[in-house]
Amino acid sequence: MIIISFKHLVIIYLYFLFSSDINLAFVQILFGVLQLLGLFLWHRRTEALRRPSHPTQQDLQLQLFDMARSNDELLEQVRFLQNRLDNLQDTINTWEQHMILLE
Repeated sequence: MIIISFKHLVIIYLYFLFSSDINLAFVQILFGVLQLLGLFLWHRRTEALRRPSHPTQQDLQLQLFDMARSNDELLEQVRFLQNRLDNLQDTINTWEQHMILLE
């Protein structure tokens, strides 16, 4: 994986700026893209700093709701498996009774 740092981009920009075979408009476009990239990264950093680091009450309520829903789903699965186990036990008891009768 190739990682290009801002220092590398500045070096490439300076190379193109002083190179005689590259059009100046291309260099200006490249520098504009670099400026937009820097502005985007700065904006993301400041937005991340503005967000609270601790969860809000709404976040905690959503987490609680999700946990309650997942608990309900788990209870439903346990009831289903318990029902299946009861059915299997009934089947085993029935077969045992048939086996006793056959003996």
